Amino acid sequence: VHPVLMQTLASMTDAHDIPMCIHAAESNAEVECVRSGTGEIAQHLAGRNLKWAPRGGSVIRYLNDVGALRPRTLLVHGVNVSAGDRQLIRDSGASWAHCPRSNAQLGVGVAPLQWMEACSPRGQSRVGLGTDSVVSANTMDMFEEMRFAMLMQRGVRRTAEWPTAQDMLTMATM
Repeated sequence: VHPVLMQTLASMTDAHDIPMCIHAAESNAEVECVRSGTGEIAQHLAGRNLKWAPRGGSVIRYLNDVGALRPRTLLVHGVNVSAGDRQLIRDSGASWAHCPRSNAQLGVGVAPLQWMEACSPRGQSRVGLGTDSVVSANTMDMFEEMRFAMLMQRGVRRTAEWPTAQDMLTMATM
């Protein structure tokens, strides 16, 4: 989203006291477009005569720089979040929606759930579980999302200890 439009959206959500939901740091194509102005998304924009100036940094840095990273911001996905982004997210108070089945089906990767938890201010979890949509996950079945999230994270971390079923239930409901 163009910086002026993103700033306008952030201002409007503040003015109307409503949250803002942003699909962010989901794919390599998005990261490439924001960082260097190249790749599939940049080509699509150019094909529609839309100008995009590369930002030279991460998606999260871009959102922070344009004022869209704030306590009432819900970041969806977060597959491509760098270590340097964690402090920005923690300081902003933004929340995450973890959508593992969508990420897997689209082949964009596995969100670093433990990093998402670490981004929460003062150790209070601001990570929820989402389905994204039926387009990218086939169903909106939260039980399947919980099961998939738990198994995927255990596989990536190579441990059966974390996350627990209770962790997933909390993420899905609280």
